[in-house]
Amino acid sequence: MGPVLSRHGALCNRPLSHGLSDLEDCRSAARISGNQQAVAWASLALASYHRESDLDAAQHSIDDCEAAIQAHNGGMLLCDLRLAWERAELARARGDEDKALGLIASLRQRLAHASPPLHLPYMAPHMLAVEGEVARRRGDAGARSLLSRARALFAAGHWNHGVARMDVSLWLLSRRTVPPAALLTRCRKAGYDAEVRRLTNPASNYYTLHSL
Repeated sequence: MGPVLSRHGALCNRPLSHGLSDLEDCRSAARISGNQQAVAWASLALASYHRESDLDAAQHSIDDCEAAIQAHNGGMLLCDLRLAWERAELARARGDEDKALGLIASLRQRLAHASPPLHLPYMAPHMLAVEGEVARRRGDAGARSLLSRARALFAAGHWNHGVARMDVSLWLLSRRTVPPAALLTRCRKAGYDAEVRRLTNPASNYYTLHSL
């Protein structure tokens, strides 16, 4: 992602609104210069962060990302695969869980039959996380297994934010109303705002799974 990632990294230490403004500026500059790769990645990042609060804006950014990939005329397979996950997560955010699961199944098939073979270890836990969250919300018996598998893969890759997300999801399975102090402290110290909000408002229907 190059410059887009460096601008996106500012989101960790600045208010989210500032980071989104940075990404908008980056995308605008990329459009002016004709850098479709940067437009696509910036749009993807915007979709990920809009998803929690503005589903229409998230959909618009997904559409912008898809258009930029098409305009680039190939060579953006990784971005396109990541976009497929974002479509699934947006479907889940809209409450269309069957569509979300179908999109994840299609993505898994694409990865399994890619030629040449693709090794994208971070995609496996992200796909399991979507499936696990759907199962958890539906009260399916397999939710704990899916979420635990996702957590183990996030931990193996040293993706600490993903581990924290799954720890929150696993706690939500307990249906307790008082969050574990150690987990809440860990999320606060790391600046995992979405996880803190979810821990302190367990009745909320949708738990966002950011991946950027």
